[in-house]
Amino acid sequence: MYLPSISFTDIHPARPAITSFAVQIVEKRLLHERQQASKPSSGLHTVTSAQSGDKSVTWDAIRSGTVAEITASLQTCQPLTFHYLSQLATPKPQKRNGVVVQRKTQPPEIVRTLMLYIRKQYLHLHIKVTTHVLSTLNFSFSENICRLPKIQGILYFACGAPTLLFSTNSHIGNTPAYSTIYWTLEGLSKQQAKDTEEMGQHLDKWPIIRFDNVQSYSKRRDLRIGRVNQMRIGTAGTAVEMEDYSPAAMDVDDRLARVTENKRKDLTVDSLHALIDHEHLDCMGALQWLRTLVHYIPELQNLKGKVSKLYHTKGTKKKINPNRKSKIYPLATNAKNEAKTTELKDALLDFFGQLGQRQGDYIRRLLIAGGDGATFDMMVQLKQYMQFHKDDFESFALLIPLLELWHLAWTDLSRLYEAHWGKKLSSDDPGTLRNSAAEIGRKEPAKLNKVDYYPYMQLAYLVLDVRMLDCWR
Repeated sequence: MYLPSISFTDIHPARPAITSFAVQIVEKRLLHERQQASKPSSGLHTVTSAQSGDKSVTWDAIRSGTVAEITASLQTCQPLTFHYLSQLATPKPQKRNGVVVQRKTQPPEIVRTLMLYIRKQYLHLHIKVTTHVLSTLNFSFSENICRLPKIQGILYFACGAPTLLFSTNSHIGNTPAYSTIYWTLEGLSKQQAKDTEEMGQHLDKWPIIRFDNVQSYSKRRDLRIGRVNQMRIGTAGTAVEMEDYSPAAMDVDDRLARVTENKRKDLTVDSLHALIDHEHLDCMGALQWLRTLVHYIPELQNLKGKVSKLYHTKGTKKKINPNRKSKIYPLATNAKNEAKTTELKDALLDFFGQLGQRQGDYIRRLLIAGGDGATFDMMVQLKQYMQFHKDDFESFALLIPLLELWHLAWTDLSRLYEAHWGKKLSSDDPGTLRNSAAEIGRKEPAKLNKVDYYPYMQLAYLVLDVRMLDCWR
């Protein structure tokens, strides 16, 4: 009965022959499905190394949602195999007397919803288990069917797993070898660099660079000549593809013409004051009062939803589509110190080169680069030093330094604490932030001109809320 080894034609009794025939024909079908999965068109393949020239290496193969795509490919190429493994991975439903027991203290709708949720989680669990088991079986058959094992290997690499784990998992078919993962990441890096350069050279795409210095202290355990502790300093950056912009904003000649007009000399405090949207400012002030009242007065908590809706309707000026995701291109890090003008120049030229903008071969359009206050100041100095070069690229006339909004907010918060923290002799003054922080046991910031953003932003809003509530007393 159910013999896979003896041909069913050699079994004379009918029942054993039929059962063995079923086993053998299903086995033949499973092997056929495995052959279908081994074809490049199955969607289960990925390159083995950076030297594979027949396919381009892309990050699309390991992006979010890939496991669901692999599951769909397996169900298409190996439906019978997937079904059998799925049945083996699916637990038997728990029943009592043939029915699901419901709680008497909960409404039937809640119990039904809970049971559907639990059933859905079990369904997702056994599908994922089946996908991983079948991917391991396919990988043991052919090293080319390695999409999911390679994704797991990259996850191990990103988490800093020791090479021993790679050796163990490569022997049981869970992941490829460490060297294979390394070659794959090398190929992905080269492909990413190629995509970044193409984006920077595209006439309809406009990148903006954001960069800052990075530091890593290298401590030597065995000190000797040539082996000393040192601080490794470099510059890391990313390029972000701009969206919803006017192509005229990239026009270099138009910007230079506007600078020549020198309208800055006409800038006054009154003209700046006129630029403020006072109606919107009053609206936000009123919403701030409403938010404080509904969050701290129990009788008004049922109005939280309405106040939140007002923030998202009347309080919103330019709302970004929540479903939109900016395209980010990581740039290769260089060993330049942005605090030195000459090295900042080299770092910027390196970033521009990764975007396909090089001396003698560049698109004459504005290039925006942003960073913190020190980075912004150094870029302004660099433009002043290089302004007498005739070529737009050499003179950095294309560079537009940008002080990032997040740093503006941080600087503004630090300014607030510098102005209102108060002196030590005035610790009893209830009008200072020092007094309020001492009352609730908060520590004084180490540097008033550079406070930790999140804890001291929370403290500032807490003091604001309490003082707004205290005014009613």
